[in-house]
Amino acid sequence: MERSILGLLAAVVLPCVAWGLHVAVPPMAMPEFADTEASTNIPVNVVRSDVRGIDVSVELCATPSNNVQVAFGRDVDDDGVLAPEETDLVLGWDCGRWFAEEVATGMRTFAEDETPTAGNRFLRWRAELDGAGGVSRLAVTNTSGAAFAELSAARPEWACRSSWNLMRLARRGTDMPTECFDVSFRYNVLHLIFR
Repeated sequence: MERSILGLLAAVVLPCVAWGLHVAVPPMAMPEFADTEASTNIPVNVVRSDVRGIDVSVELCATPSNNVQVAFGRDVDDDGVLAPEETDLVLGWDCGRWFAEEVATGMRTFAEDETPTAGNRFLRWRAELDGAGGVSRLAVTNTSGAAFAELSAARPEWACRSSWNLMRLARRGTDMPTECFDVSFRYNVLHLIFR
């Protein structure tokens, strides 16, 4: 009897363990100036103690000259703009290659297997946090398959943080914009109290 009650509880509750926030990412405006940069800042209200991960997808029609970036960090001065000193992580496509950058050190890592030819490209960055806020899992894939193997093995703390509350999207280049961003944050919403 006890096993069947626990089995029923698991069947009802486990599908509800992870819930998330899907961030609506509107298309960026065309650049206003000759430097061809267009950017936008989007608040992501994820400052919660139960953040358990992030799932970022970037798709674009890549060329050897265009640049697309998504940056994550905490807007410390609450001005609605993610400044470089407030940024932890930047993911993007730059001149024919995917990259991940730890902004604090300026260390930029490039995907190993991406070929720098024009065409449709995607990057998916999935990071999970443990109960203490450390990165417990990092899985990255791109058009060529698994990517950033060294980062995935190291699971650096800057790959995902529960303190992030702002993301910045940027595009540079003279090609027609075709990028598409999809960002989701996962939360742990299961709280069971037994007495």
